[in-house]
Amino acid sequence: MAWEQQAYVKTANPGPEDGFGFAVALSADGDTLAVGAPYEDGGVPGIDGDPFDEGANLSGAAYVFTRAGATWSQQADVKSAGPEPPGMCGASVA
Repeated sequence: MAWEQQAYVKTANPGPEDGFGFAVALSADGDTLAVGAPYEDGGVPGIDGDPFDEGANLSGAAYVFTRAGATWSQQADVKSAGPEPPGMCGASVA
């Protein structure tokens, strides 16, 4: 069996230096994907805050996507409430 690209996933506000994909984890059934972006600058901590707020340099984020058939959609973004060292939120996901 060979791997082939099924979809291209990205956040609502991707940044070229966010480190999206630094860490990834796929559920056992293959329908849930967690993606880390430790250099994301989101200034609104918690779940599903303002994706366009860039008020906290290198705060980091983790994103959760789910698949229905061949379609992936973002279900949540999680941003640190701090005070982790820069780049720690999103450096690993499981």
